[in-house]
Formats: sequence, C-alpha cells, structure tokens
Amino acid sequence: MRRKKLILKDRLSREKLDEISEFLARELPQQHTIVRFDGRVAILVGDDSGMLAIRDRYTDIIEEVRDIY
Repeated sequence: MRRKKLILKDRLSREKLDEISEFLARELPQQHTIVRFDGRVAILVGDDSGMLAIRDRYTDIIEEVRDIY
C-alpha cells in the first residue's frame, strides 16, 4: 500500500500544529499519523485523497510530499 508523507515547514507555532491536529481529527479520523523527526514534523496519510485534503487547506506550510511504501 502506498501512503503519502507531507513534510511541513520548520518552526511552525504550537497553535498552528494544534489547528492542523484538530483538522485531521475531524476530516481524516484514523487515516493519518503525525510524526516528529529531526526537529521537523510530517503527516502520514493513507491515500491521495487525504493528501489533497491537507494540501488544499495548508498549502503554505507544506514543504515536500513523498510517496512511502
């Protein structure tokens, strides 16, 4: 199964991360995972539609999108 990893820009405020978490819980329940690595944050989603929902709303904070297997 191919999933998407959306890497977010550095130095997002705690408030912005909370807003994103609330959006994900409401719009993509059980279809996402928030991961922290090397001081950065990524969102793992199960498919392209989940990635598009996040990208459409938070275009300004997404640095990179990658496929993961």
